[in-house]
Amino acid sequence: RSHCIFTVKVVKVADPSSPHLARVSMLSFCDLAGSERISKTHNVGERAKEAGNINTSLLVLGRCIKGIRHNQVVKDKKNIQVVPYRESKLTRLFKSFFTGLGRSSLIVCISQAQYLFDETVHVCKFASIASKVTVETREAAPKDKKKKASRFSTMVAASGRSRLLSVGSNTLAAGHQQTMAWEDRKSTRLNSSHLCNL
Repeated sequence: RSHCIFTVKVVKVADPSSPHLARVSMLSFCDLAGSERISKTHNVGERAKEAGNINTSLLVLGRCIKGIRHNQVVKDKKNIQVVPYRESKLTRLFKSFFTGLGRSSLIVCISQAQYLFDETVHVCKFASIASKVTVETREAAPKDKKKKASRFSTMVAASGRSRLLSVGSNTLAAGHQQTMAWEDRKSTRLNSSHLCNL
């Protein structure tokens, strides 16, 4: 048993001739495995280990939801809590959605069985807190600062002709201003005559 996450990523390139800038959209579906009590299921071995991992990730998710809700209602900035996104892989994956870079929805399933009454009450309390959380969507801040040109990029940009670069002690690579871009192009190959001249 485990959580199941299905993610679809769509990459949109504004200018195909210059694919340096692209917009990435992501849609994720997450099927959370239900928590269980070992005292009721009597699982042992690997199943007990799986149940422990599931319960831990759900516990961290609940702490993150409570932390987000607490930070929304608190008035004094000194009382703001640190939301523990990094304590679980599940919350680490969905941190961008919880911090306003996306929209998230939660569907809760409960059981009518009497022996699952405690779990049902716990899930309803969790859903009650999650329904009060409001996440304002925001766009990623554009990077205004220009990256400092490295010595290698200035050398390649200054000369349009191909030059032979030594990488390490025994490896040789051909660098060219056009082939150094991000787009996929045919790599320049060294002829055997060139290698003999070296």
